Amino acid sequence: MNFDRQRFLNDLDRKYRDRVFNLCLAILQNRDDAEDAVQMTFMSALSHVVNGGVFRNPDAWIRKVARNRAYDIARQRNRRRSREMPKPFDPDVSDDPLESLEAADPRPEDQVEDGERLAQIRAAIATLPVRQREVIELYRQDLQLDGIAEITNTPPGTVRSRLNRALCTLRDLMDEAEGDSGATN
Repeated sequence: MNFDRQRFLNDLDRKYRDRVFNLCLAILQNRDDAEDAVQMTFMSALSHVVNGGVFRNPDAWIRKVARNRAYDIARQRNRRRSREMPKPFDPDVSDDPLESLEAADPRPEDQVEDGERLAQIRAAIATLPVRQREVIELYRQDLQLDGIAEITNTPPGTVRSRLNRALCTLRDLMDEAEGDSGATN
């Protein structure tokens, strides 16, 4: 049997790119670094298969590898402290599937309000500690607490606690933002 590496990578890209990229972006908050982590993840998967490895749970395996690669990049970035400033995370620019907040036939003013609300949510998520951003992103990807626990090598109770803290913080930040916008109108 002849193994087609390019086809394997194309299949990975098609199936997992968005989920892996969003997870890495949640951890790294830098698009270029997140792309690097995605590529490293896919190359690890290819190497695993070429060397005879088998995926028991491919979805969990690939997310776990992506998470580890993202943390590797974060550690390298922190050690390196390069002279140039990294490109900051821009919560207004995203390939995020969360943008599916649109109604069937939204009015232009509704679209503006939804876009502003989405930008506020992204900005609030960006302020969370990295472990909470990670849990929020995996939860948004419809993973159950046990799946998140497996990917993050964290007890389910800790995942539940991080998720709860993150959601409470987001709720407070959004309430605060609504209070600020109400005071200015």
